[in-house]
Amino acid sequence: MQFSKRPKININRNRTSRRNLYFKRKAGSFSNIMTPETKAMLKAILLSKIFRLMLLCIFIFSFIFNLSVHITDKENKKIKENRKVLTQTDGNFKKFPIYVHLKEAGLEEPVLSDVIRAIPKKLDFRKLNDQDNFKISMGDNGNFLILVITKELKRYYVANIDGELVSGISDIVLKKRIKNANGEIESALFLSMMEKNINPQLIINLAYVFSWNVDFHTETRRGDKYSIVWEEEYFKENSKEKITNQTILAAYYKGGAVGENTAILFDGDYYEKDGTILRKQFLRSPIKFGNFRISSGFSYSRRHPILRIRRPHLGIDYAAPRGTPVQVVADGKITRFGRNGGFGNYIEVKHANGYSTGYGHLYKYGRNMKRGKKVKQGQIIAYVGSTGLSTGPHLDFRIKKNGKHFDFLRMKNKTISTKKLSKEKMKDFEVLAQDYLKRLNINNEQTNN
Repeated sequence: MQFSKRPKININRNRTSRRNLYFKRKAGSFSNIMTPETKAMLKAILLSKIFRLMLLCIFIFSFIFNLSVHITDKENKKIKENRKVLTQTDGNFKKFPIYVHLKEAGLEEPVLSDVIRAIPKKLDFRKLNDQDNFKISMGDNGNFLILVITKELKRYYVANIDGELVSGISDIVLKKRIKNANGEIESALFLSMMEKNINPQLIINLAYVFSWNVDFHTETRRGDKYSIVWEEEYFKENSKEKITNQTILAAYYKGGAVGENTAILFDGDYYEKDGTILRKQFLRSPIKFGNFRISSGFSYSRRHPILRIRRPHLGIDYAAPRGTPVQVVADGKITRFGRNGGFGNYIEVKHANGYSTGYGHLYKYGRNMKRGKKVKQGQIIAYVGSTGLSTGPHLDFRIKKNGKHFDFLRMKNKTISTKKLSKEKMKDFEVLAQDYLKRLNINNEQTNN
């Protein structure tokens, strides 16, 4: 026997359809009895209620926003007060190590040890000196904020960030500027330029630039004029400027004994206005710019201070403190090295074109100096001493041409430049030289900062 399935009836669906039918009938009947005036009145009431609801929403939103802004400003003010720096300590490491400076700034254990351990390991405390600076910032209640140590061109820092010590290393960004100065020699070049507050190292560099044309120990005269243009790199540290490097771009020197001399930096070398390189075969002095004097000159008959007899002195004596560096005056090769009778410790160098130079009474020799070694012009080969027949520290300097001695002070004006700029480079050089010559402003005797 088989039974037929009874169809399922969706009761909820039937109820929904009947309810919708009921409301449609009611709405239809209600719309039939409403007049146009009633519809317009109902529409106006509805729009009024919507408008009031919108005003209420705007009021609530503005109240919440103003309250949040007030709370945010209050919190920010509180944060700023909590992070307010009460004390700052800065200085250098001339006398005391970093531990002492942190202690004096108010740090106590165990925070003090934690800060020291957090300093980047690449910083060697043993190499900190008076040229290196530090800055310590402390907040309220004596809490540590930040330590910054500046060494050379790097900053090593330790900062307190939300109670944790964070450390790192940052590079210092250097700024560049061009400056110029000029003046007149009153007594000596060094003293006259120091009165203009010119860096001592820059004065030494100027003497080097003209070392082929001017001997500033023997050829400076009262009334000589100078002018210099240089570029310097610097950065600010603890509200003070620190200069890291100075490069001479152009220089001018007019002297009663040496005439007019101009130097312009181009392509790594210094040139005169006509494009002739300043570098010549010989330097003007075997001792760099410093504290020395000529105690005895070239002579065919001189009374020896120790032997008490007259005999030729075929060289020039440069009296200088013991240990003063001695430079070779030209490229060459060491042909004699060691003790040499009355000359004591001695070096002889052979140069091109049949020239040779000798350096006597030396205190000690330069690093890696030996017989057969090639040396470059300006290289330090020894140091002033008083070995051999000597009454005091000085350098006995001699020069020969094809084996014959002659007076170095008389021959140096006859040296010639080693090269001149090509026609292709002269165009660029002339443009650069014109700008530098304007900057030299040789008629102005005041320093322009």
